Amino acid sequence: VARHALEGFRRITLAPGAKQTVQFTLTPRQLSRLTAQAKRVELAEKVQVFVGGGQPLATAVSAGKVLKAEMALTGSQVVID
Repeated sequence: VARHALEGFRRITLAPGAKQTVQFTLTPRQLSRLTAQAKRVELAEKVQVFVGGGQPLATAVSAGKVLKAEMALTGSQVVID
């Protein structure tokens, strides 16, 4: 099972000190994983989302180059396909 997966990409350039809001959507398939039986499922679990360059390295997060958030997926296990 992969620990990390690139599920979206958009390159933006910011001047030093500048801020910009970026929105994106993660689909149930993008939040799913494969079971030992090769079934794609979305599980009720915590997932981490990283935004920025050099991710998901802890050094990049601690240096402020990468934003990290955790979210909880709730409900029962859902088979995607």
